[in-house]
Amino acid sequence: SCDQCDYLATQDYNLKTHIKNVHSGKMYSCYKCNFQAKNQKTLKSHNEFKHEGISYPCDQCAYKGSSKSLVTAHQNSVHERIRYSCEQCDYQATRQDNLKTHLQKHH
Repeated sequence: SCDQCDYLATQDYNLKTHIKNVHSGKMYSCYKCNFQAKNQKTLKSHNEFKHEGISYPCDQCAYKGSSKSLVTAHQNSVHERIRYSCEQCDYQATRQDNLKTHLQKHH
């Protein structure tokens, strides 16, 4: 497990990658605009979406995301109305990562 947050990994490689991407403080800059990403995968996705016009459409509305996982998160939130509830207060998030951020900041 990560000694800096509650991330759990099943393999050492995944833990090392997590620590490097999330906790190293290194940022990857876009050469076409002022966008910065915590990892190369996010920067690649940004470049494809913002500068190369590659997107993934929602099959239920006009939304277009920069990755399939963002479209899935959009569909779960908007069309399926899935919510992630905080067990310590009334807060509800539309995405799991937003609930995690809430827990870290408020509890």
